[in-house]
Amino acid sequence: MTDLNKKLKIYGMVDVLFAIIYLIIFIVLLPAHDTLAKVFTVGFPVILLGCGTAMIFNVKYSREIGLGIASLFIMICLFSIALLMYTIGYFKGIYGPIGQGITIVSWLAIALVIEMFGIWPFFQLKALWRHPESTGEKQS
Repeated sequence: MTDLNKKLKIYGMVDVLFAIIYLIIFIVLLPAHDTLAKVFTVGFPVILLGCGTAMIFNVKYSREIGLGIASLFIMICLFSIALLMYTIGYFKGIYGPIGQGITIVSWLAIALVIEMFGIWPFFQLKALWRHPESTGEKQS
């Protein structure tokens, strides 16, 4: 088993684990009632589950799949942070003291979003970005 295959299996298993955790959170703990919200909150973990499974079984283009899913989740993280920052500005400006409390909760939510969606994709990108086996370079 090559170094790239080991990395693909490890990150594939991590992706599957995170997908299961996300599905439990979004279906059991925080179910969405709006159809569009339900599609997004269940759709992304299902995509992650499929990509993680593809990486575990080392299908064709599994490295590119890993890079793509990591990039997608970094984009989700950045989009979520932008929405929460908008919420902070809106509530702080409109609601006064209650807005201050909502601002604190939103900052805590940003910390959780970074922890849940933002950290592991960077490690996955670093591990899979320029691998000598995928570019045809010789290892030294």
